[in-house]
Amino acid sequence: MTTAIARQAQRGEARAFFLTNVDRVTDDCVIWPFAVDVGGYGKIRVNGRNIGVHREACRRAHGEPPTAESVAMHGPCHEPRCFNGRHLHWGTDAENQIDKVRDGTVQLGEAHPQSRFTEAEICEMRRMAAAGHRTIDIADRFGTIPQYVYKIVTRRLWRHV
Repeated sequence: MTTAIARQAQRGEARAFFLTNVDRVTDDCVIWPFAVDVGGYGKIRVNGRNIGVHREACRRAHGEPPTAESVAMHGPCHEPRCFNGRHLHWGTDAENQIDKVRDGTVQLGEAHPQSRFTEAEICEMRRMAAAGHRTIDIADRFGTIPQYVYKIVTRRLWRHV
């Protein structure tokens, strides 16, 4: 089987799984078992576009989003792979960010998968800057660019440390 045919077969299997389970009435999470994006969210092809499984499930459970900017927010579970309509509701991006901080599901600092530095290194950069070291010298020591060090030192980045 060619790769393109295999992908199409998997898409068909994923779509069938979605349609079979999207309207299931349960208080438990309904977990997406197929591939997920970097944020952990499942994707499904609808009308020629790839969209989040949870977003399509929210649309089916609660109707169209109130605005084009509305996001499908997870309620009690905060599990990105869950697409149970009872665990989803429409909200704004700002509300979603507040929920992430409140529930501890936001990945800040070294908990973020793309983080290059530890909190101890951030503190060391700030200590060095306070002691009069040049931004370019700090950047060289930590293998980054001066602009990034400047944002760290001025707390535009890593504010929580």
